[in-house]
Amino acid sequence: MSKDSKTHIALRKQQEASRLRSDNRIHNQIAAARLEAEADELLAPSPCEVSLGEAIPSSPEKFGITDTLENPDCVSREASEARLDLLSEANCLEFGLDTSESVGARNSIERMLSHQAAAMHNLSMKFLARAADPTMPTVESARLANSARSLIQTFSDTILTVQRLRTGGSQQILVQRVEMRDNSQAVIAGGGLSGDKGR
Repeated sequence: MSKDSKTHIALRKQQEASRLRSDNRIHNQIAAARLEAEADELLAPSPCEVSLGEAIPSSPEKFGITDTLENPDCVSREASEARLDLLSEANCLEFGLDTSESVGARNSIERMLSHQAAAMHNLSMKFLARAADPTMPTVESARLANSARSLIQTFSDTILTVQRLRTGGSQQILVQRVEMRDNSQAVIAGGGLSGDKGR
């Protein structure tokens, strides 16, 4: 998000208005009210196109996806466009959006985690492909494979983070007690039977 974005301009106006409010002179209070009104206008919701949970910039041909959602907040719209820019720069725009949709991302944090997971998976698979190249020196192949392993672990941790966010970090453990008496049987994992040794 550039320093000339609507959000940055609005924030600067709000900061200046806050400074002027500290001075009780009437002309400063009038100027502060004007700046606050201008900031509110910049941050006012405006129609924009949205696809797969992300706002599409005013030049949709940049990404080639469209859909309509009314009245997104100015800040969230610019943040969404910034996320799309980062995905595009990482060469995994479609991959990231598909991952976000697959996990059913419900907010910006989950979308960002989904995008990160997609980028990690994308890069790890490229590293593995290069590591499998028979012309690759053994040392370089091992280095690439090790980097891919770290990325795959990070991918898994990222997906688990999404789950923890949704469950509040809680985990339920079910403990069951099974009593075994003479000539009795119990079903155990894998469908086997456990019972009297004499059977």
